[in-house]
Amino acid sequence: MIGQIICEYGQTLAVESEQEIYTCFLRKNLESVVVGDFVAFDWDPQTQQGVISKRLPRKSLLARSDRYHPEKEMAANIDQLIVLFSPSPSPNEFYLDQYLVAAEIFNIPAILVLNKTDLFDSMPEEVKVIQSLVSLYEKIGYRIFPISAKTGEGIPALLTELKTKVSFLLGSSGVGKSSLINKLLGENTTRTQAVSSATQKGQHTTSRSTLYHLASGGDIIDVPGIREFKLPASKQVDLIRGFTEFRPFLGQCRFRNCTHHPNEPGCVILERVESGLISQQRLNHYYRMQSA
Repeated sequence: MIGQIICEYGQTLAVESEQEIYTCFLRKNLESVVVGDFVAFDWDPQTQQGVISKRLPRKSLLARSDRYHPEKEMAANIDQLIVLFSPSPSPNEFYLDQYLVAAEIFNIPAILVLNKTDLFDSMPEEVKVIQSLVSLYEKIGYRIFPISAKTGEGIPALLTELKTKVSFLLGSSGVGKSSLINKLLGENTTRTQAVSSATQKGQHTTSRSTLYHLASGGDIIDVPGIREFKLPASKQVDLIRGFTEFRPFLGQCRFRNCTHHPNEPGCVILERVESGLISQQRLNHYYRMQSA
């Protein structure tokens, strides 16, 4: 049988095939699989369990590193990354850039979604920070969707954007990921219950990630509890290309081995920062990611 992995619970994998969900395990010595992967699996109706025997080719992959894993695969076959932020808690701008840079390096288009617009009237100082961020990212070329998961403002436009895509949702704690998922799913809770039934038989581990179908079209993948997000070491060599506004100027510095750090003679990147074409903050984030 052929299906798609839609949820991970420890060693248990929920695989969807022809609108049915099967509880499966990975055959020993098989290459790793993640949510979004299409796989071949064998199903035993007696035990009501399946064994995944093969991973099918991927069109995209998102991975990260943390203190325990030099490269931890997160999801496969993604069409776009959704980076969620809000005025409360105030945005962690370094984290936002980490997400966006990862999307660029893994060749996954990214959009920014600004949640909690219903708080704008009561948070004038925070809104100033948000407006500055929105201006920066729009100047770079990212599209931004303002929404309120609480009131529903902006949700129809976002659903239209998600309609034909598999989207992966990233955001810091407290920005409203769960509220947004619930709003996007609306009344479509049958699938969520089916996933729980298939994956929680004797399992008490937290789900790593789950793929949901949206009633209006498209899929969204949510992964809970990311405390640390860094590029895998294997991708660090491409780090500077993850900053899209740097790309037109790469290779134009006086010296081929220019590091773009302060006091580098003839550095075009530094010149563009001085002229205001490149944000000093984004360059600082590049330095920080480089040394992480």
